Amino acid sequence: MNFSDVRYKEGLNYLLSMQQEKSYHSIYECFFQLIDGIDKDSLSNLITMMLNDDSINIDQTLTASDCYQMLQNKNIDDSYKLTIIELAYQCMDSGIHLGSKVNDGINTSDWIEHSLQEARLCSIMASKCGLDSDKAFKLGLLHDYGRKYDHSFRHPIIGFEKLYDLGYYEEAIGSLTHSFLNGNIFACYSPSKLYTVDNNLNAIPINNEITNNDMYTFLEKYQYTDYDRILNLADLMATSKKVVSPEERILDIESRRKMEGKQREFFLNQLSQSIIWYLNKMGIVSDKYQGLDFKGLSESMYEAILDDSKKDIKKY
Repeated sequence: MNFSDVRYKEGLNYLLSMQQEKSYHSIYECFFQLIDGIDKDSLSNLITMMLNDDSINIDQTLTASDCYQMLQNKNIDDSYKLTIIELAYQCMDSGIHLGSKVNDGINTSDWIEHSLQEARLCSIMASKCGLDSDKAFKLGLLHDYGRKYDHSFRHPIIGFEKLYDLGYYEEAIGSLTHSFLNGNIFACYSPSKLYTVDNNLNAIPINNEITNNDMYTFLEKYQYTDYDRILNLADLMATSKKVVSPEERILDIESRRKMEGKQREFFLNQLSQSIIWYLNKMGIVSDKYQGLDFKGLSESMYEAILDDSKKDIKKY
């Protein structure tokens, strides 16, 4: 988990000293940066929706290639950008992938859909506790930017480097923080032989490999903001298809990689602390939450976020 070049380490130290230099990019810019360079087949269903939309294909003269060129043009009018983002959500909410391309059995637009789901959830969570919903949306939208280049566990580092070069400084920090609850490098739900957990649920490194790297150094220095904490929680609730409870999301993750014993207890304890923090941030925490197990806290979190009338999350 090291940066590919010393200049990124120096750049990160600069950002930390400046308390996160702001990027001032709009939601539109972040979305079009997210899909920049994505191939046509991975956006084919979104393109079909654009062809059928009267506000974009006004005279019914556009081709699929024309629409793809619009998706790759960051300078089109904001009214078009808004419509395209809305169409992307309509596509997902109707249960359709943004594109038809499949690689190794996985739809190649899946990670983009997860990012859109997470952006919307971050926005809602921020709004519910009086924070800037647009800022939270942008962090959620670009948190997995590194997956455009690599789906391995290095994607947070790669995402930081790419976003830093583009001047998306706040979002670059979010790329680094999104996988690690409470700024703890061990709390990332990945089974490892590099650390152990004691009876007090403290993670203890047993191999220097996990501490002698740039990510560990960053997490030791950086003070998480409320937005980082929301990003952590949203990442553990947003799938590519919908928003689920933290418990359901963990079960989904465990279908691919499973923690056991004290490691699992440690992670669920870290997640429970984060949930209690968020409920308190919303101003609805009470003594009853302190006595709940993870399942109870997960249900409380899910109910607190969802709209009581619709029981669903639709708008961003």
